[in-house]
Amino acid sequence: MRLSIRYKILGVLGALLLAAVACYTVLASFIFTEQKTALLYDINHSIAVNAASQVRSSLLQAADQMRLFAVAELLSKKTGFRLPPQSLAQAFIQKAALFKKTGDTFVPAALPSDIPKLEVKTDDIHNFLETATQQQYAFSNGNQIPGFSMGAFYLATKLEISTGKTPDTYVVLGQLAGQLLFEPLQSATLFQSFLVNSAGENLLQIGKNSIEQPQALQGHPVLDQIKRSPASSGTQSFEFEKRRFLGAFAPVGVSDRKSTR
Repeated sequence: MRLSIRYKILGVLGALLLAAVACYTVLASFIFTEQKTALLYDINHSIAVNAASQVRSSLLQAADQMRLFAVAELLSKKTGFRLPPQSLAQAFIQKAALFKKTGDTFVPAALPSDIPKLEVKTDDIHNFLETATQQQYAFSNGNQIPGFSMGAFYLATKLEISTGKTPDTYVVLGQLAGQLLFEPLQSATLFQSFLVNSAGENLLQIGKNSIEQPQALQGHPVLDQIKRSPASSGTQSFEFEKRRFLGAFAPVGVSDRKSTR
């Protein structure tokens, strides 16, 4: 039975319509996947940048508070001004110590007696204190510096104050409470968060709800990207330990340290 020209035209039009619908479905799926991927990249990048900013803000706030304690003590004999002891807890500082730089050495100086004293040997932390005098800040965990407690975090900051004719250089050192860093890096929407330095050493590792034992990150693709562009932020899809991840990173900017997720 021969089909009429009308049915042939309808058949051709139907085939074209089906082909157009199939092409549209494939194209829409491709565009949706691309947009969804781009959205995930943007969200992760935004979270990393915000986390880095919060870590930086927390560290700088703690450093400002530490300098305030040191200045108040150094000038207390002239002004009689004393800070209330609860101010230390508000800055998330557990213990503190003050050092005066004399030539190439650091000499312990006094802080208010109601501030818990951080007992350290200046020879063990000389390079750490020197970093603070050169870069304004130094930050490390206890696993890196002899004389520091394992698992703790330390922040040192420089201040110059004149009690005589010439200004003197001091470094105030504080042992930080873990909550200071845990809250900015903890996120229920991310698998893990890391705080690493520019050498790729993992200082702090946080899961969704708790602090984890830091794992070695040698050969991590995101760390390689950080080393190539230490002052930049970004997002990267990568494979690590036979698993696929989407990671974002951003610089904290305190003593050349980075925050990565």
